Amino acid sequence: MAIAALWGGLALPVRAAAPRSMEAEVATLRTRAANQASAGKWDLAIHTIATARERVQRERRLALWRAGPAPSDPQRHQAMKNLQAWYIGQMKHATTKTERQRVIQEFNSRQQALLRKYPQKTTPPTVPAATTAKLDLLLASLDDTAAQYNTRRGKPRPAASQRQNALVGRLRALVAQGQIAPAKLVAEKLLKESPRDPDAVAEVATFYQERKQFPRAAQVWEGGIHTLEAGQADLRRVGPRQDRNQVGKRYLGQFYRQVAFCYSKLGRGADAKAAMDKAVRTEATLVRGSAKR
Repeated sequence: MAIAALWGGLALPVRAAAPRSMEAEVATLRTRAANQASAGKWDLAIHTIATARERVQRERRLALWRAGPAPSDPQRHQAMKNLQAWYIGQMKHATTKTERQRVIQEFNSRQQALLRKYPQKTTPPTVPAATTAKLDLLLASLDDTAAQYNTRRGKPRPAASQRQNALVGRLRALVAQGQIAPAKLVAEKLLKESPRDPDAVAEVATFYQERKQFPRAAQVWEGGIHTLEAGQADLRRVGPRQDRNQVGKRYLGQFYRQVAFCYSKLGRGADAKAAMDKAVRTEATLVRGSAKR
């Protein structure tokens, strides 16, 4: 009887559990982290949020992978391969300069004909930018949550870094979605919270520069230059093996070049030249390989 029951049990169909969606997994992890935080288990709560973040990042990587370029046309590929073989064979038998030129001309003519017959198709992304932007906004929200937990457990530096990451991610996502007005508010908030961080300054200045708002972009670059030259820049992201002085100079050279571009767009030719001269002089003092970021 026991054996019969065992065989009967083995004969039952096995139903695989349906895979959970990324949104459901993240929601569950968020709830778990909130419960852990309520119990004062800050390290565990932050670890849970990090796990949720990894899940979203994996989904983002998959979205980008799915949006990769489509495979090339096999007929086009074979035709080009045949043409290449023809070219090599013809050049082997071409003994004079005139004959080689004739082969090259014929090759170019045949190649153009093939390009017209098999035009290279541009591959539209299978995943729109709005999809990855949505995931970036979710990542920003998780960074905000982690920042809150670190603040409450008395860890201001990681909290500040996570808040900055959240603002940068939110800014880029809103730009990708074409929501420029909200993005501008985020950019200004980022600059207000991290005015001494060169990465944050560059992010905001680039935002305005890409919108062709050169007066504001120049102001932001100038603020970053003043902070760097005064030795007040926050270079906390610099690794322990890097020379902070050299890293600061690399930022300074970059900022001078960008502000020179803005000056040129504003018709301030003399200021643009002076800024470029300072960029060159600053970069001349860099030690090769010492300020890689």
